[in-house]
Order: sequence, then structure tokens, then C-alpha cells
Amino acid sequence: MNNIQWHIDSIERSLAEIKRMQDDNSKKVIDRGEYLTAREFGSRCSCSRGTIIRMIDAGIIEAHLTVGGHRRISVDQINKVLKRKLSSGCM
Repeated sequence: MNNIQWHIDSIERSLAEIKRMQDDNSKKVIDRGEYLTAREFGSRCSCSRGTIIRMIDAGIIEAHLTVGGHRRISVDQINKVLKRKLSSGCM
């Protein structure tokens, strides 16, 4: 298996895991309306929290601020980040 195929398989496994979590109602993601913290989002994309925050600040990732000033990112944004990483060869 070549490197690109390995990353594609990894992305597919990540997406399957997210779907499983949604189906099982087993994670806080559902309780928060399918939004993740920067740390949770980063762990699913293999990025650091700081990288995710910089991507939000640069407008690459869309995020919402809570009343307390915390960033929340839609689960739907994961595909956007993973595709960007794959196309740039960062994975």
C-alpha cells in the first residue's frame, strides 16, 4: 500500500469513527450539536490545538465562539481540513 492510499484509508476510518459516534450517541459531540473544541477537532485531524486555532484565525476553518469566548468547530469542517492536508502532502 502506498503512502497516499494509507492516508486515504486513514481518513475513511476517521469518518467512519465519527459516524459511529454520532450513531451511538456516545460522545459529547452530539450534546453540543455536532461541534468540537479545537483540541478535539485537532485530534481527529492529527493537528495540534494551536494549528487548528491558527487555521481558524486565518479563515481556513469556520468556527463559532461561545459566550465564554471558546471556539467550536462543526464536525463537517473535518473533511475540509483533511482534504487540504492530503492535497498539500502534509499527511
